[in-house]
Amino acid sequence: MTMNGSAALLGVIVITLSFLIHRIQSAQPEFNAGKLTSAERSTVSSALAQALPGSVFFGPHPVFVESIQSYWAMQERDIVPQCIVRPRTAEEVATAVTILKRDYDERISHSESPLLLAVRSGGHSPIPGAANINGGIVIDLRQLNNVVTSNDRSSVAIGTGARWLDVSQTLDRLGLAVAGGRNSAVGVGGLTLGGEYLSIGLIISAEAVNVPEPDCLRLSL
Repeated sequence: MTMNGSAALLGVIVITLSFLIHRIQSAQPEFNAGKLTSAERSTVSSALAQALPGSVFFGPHPVFVESIQSYWAMQERDIVPQCIVRPRTAEEVATAVTILKRDYDERISHSESPLLLAVRSGGHSPIPGAANINGGIVIDLRQLNNVVTSNDRSSVAIGTGARWLDVSQTLDRLGLAVAGGRNSAVGVGGLTLGGEYLSIGLIISAEAVNVPEPDCLRLSL
């Protein structure tokens, strides 16, 4: 095939792909934030809202809508939880867990079905219900996203809500690197605990709630 023929073929392919993309985008229904209206508030969601003012959101609040629409997979976006908890500190995580555990114990003691819970880091999983839950409570950890290196630069404390892009941008400036996700949008918490890509030998420690700094995973560099 001549050079002119190759260029013509490439042009046809580009035009065809552009047409198909336009048709697909045109076929998508217009997003209606009103459909993301939470179910009737339960006792536990009301308790969370009272204990964590400014960190608990119900639909169709803009923060609630943003959280749902920011999931990577469409099947996760189709799920509507009862409320979304966005803790800003480890103490707020501990408060939410305490309230949820108390509600769980009470429901079990009365032979009732427990309220379902999902925890989100980056929200990149393609599995429905992995980081979102229909009619349940979602704890969105994306605000716990600090990336801090140790003084000797041998380890890094990474907030469980950080994405690997956050990690790379911080370490690149220091000429450092750490094994992590191959996609920058993937969350640190989900990949580390459920992705099975990271060698366990890289993890120095994992801090739980009720610590003086945001929850983090300390990974060797």
